[in-house]
Amino acid sequence: MAIIVGSEYWKKKDSLVERVLTGTIDVVPIESKDYACYFCEKKIERRTYLLVDENEKSITRIPIDEGCYESILLQRN
Repeated sequence: MAIIVGSEYWKKKDSLVERVLTGTIDVVPIESKDYACYFCEKKIERRTYLLVDENEKSITRIPIDEGCYESILLQRN
């Protein structure tokens, strides 16, 4: 079954990439567990990075794969 992705997903993904690049979101490396990457939707096989977004009402944790995180960092150059 295919996953249908709405426009809100793309807005959030773009926002997360921008926040990683500007350093306005916490990035915490953790041991891999049973996570799927938010960006590529694949099961995370290597190191997992959690994007931790804290605001007044809640804390959001978004898992991403090491490869996706590295590709975001390459955009800085």
